[in-house]
Amino acid sequence: MKVLNRIKTDTQWRTYLGVGLMVLSVLAMLLWETTFRNRVAFRSVLVCAGDIAEGAILKPEDLKTAAVTPQSLIEGALQEEDAELVIGLAARFPVKKNQQITEDMFQSGAEVRLSSFVIPEVWIWSESALDREGDVIGLHMVDSGDLLGCYRISMAPESGRDLEILCSLEDFMNIRAAVLAAGPPCLLVVGESR
Repeated sequence: MKVLNRIKTDTQWRTYLGVGLMVLSVLAMLLWETTFRNRVAFRSVLVCAGDIAEGAILKPEDLKTAAVTPQSLIEGALQEEDAELVIGLAARFPVKKNQQITEDMFQSGAEVRLSSFVIPEVWIWSESALDREGDVIGLHMVDSGDLLGCYRISMAPESGRDLEILCSLEDFMNIRAAVLAAGPPCLLVVGESR
């Protein structure tokens, strides 16, 4: 009789242990899914809460945080604690909603001096159909696909493919240096928006 009671008690103890381990496993899985997975698999960065126009002054309500995978994290993306680095600065070019924020997208409002510069036809390898005055274009390097920047067309081309864009002198000199380093024609002109 004692042997039977002992076997029964051992079986109950194992049953309680098994049920307890299952409950603990479910709780651990829920904790992982709700809390720890996001900390391990994602990075929190600053993104635009809405579209920001070129030259617009960045306000705190223009920013929000978003979780992105390490593969989609862009170089120089700012984290939430870095927000004060860009608040109060002017956008160098249009910034889209949910686009990750980097410090070089913004500059002091006093520094925003845009001029009209000509992108010669011989620099352009290919372009999209958006060539109207006021359109925003992205200038990419053909070989690497690197984005040199987004700029507004100041004057639509008439006879040739020369484009006049609004940008700072520094931006134009960077474009020129990239073209001369790669050898023209090397620019891909992509329409971004109107």
